[in-house]
Amino acid sequence: MGILNNIKNKIKNIGSVDPEYDAQIDFVWGVKSVSDYSEDTASAFTINDIAVYFDNNTNEYALFIETARCFENDKKDECRFLKRILREFTEWMEDEGYDTNKKYDFAFVATENLMKFVDTSIERIYARFKIFVAGFLSIYG
Repeated sequence: MGILNNIKNKIKNIGSVDPEYDAQIDFVWGVKSVSDYSEDTASAFTINDIAVYFDNNTNEYALFIETARCFENDKKDECRFLKRILREFTEWMEDEGYDTNKKYDFAFVATENLMKFVDTSIERIYARFKIFVAGFLSIYG
């Protein structure tokens, strides 16, 4: 069942107490969305602009980006949003001691699915997201 299905099941079962799901998926980090009016800090149970989860069964990390947003100035605001969440992800990565400047070879960029934000390494997920943001900004920014 991969991490994406596991997380979807966890989200679908929010509100129920299910130790199996709670033990399977860990919320690692996230930035709570302005559209979440709860007073809670970012978690698996809040609406997040960006979030990282870890699946204990598959030993994979997954990055999720909120896509159900309405941007007033379309591409300009989308670019601003992506810059902000990349900056916050970078700050968290550096605070946690992860390498945010790790260089990957051409094969990583050319053959890997850059839009697949699932991997056994959080640094590889970060690199994919950073490349995605740079590419988006080069076209629309």
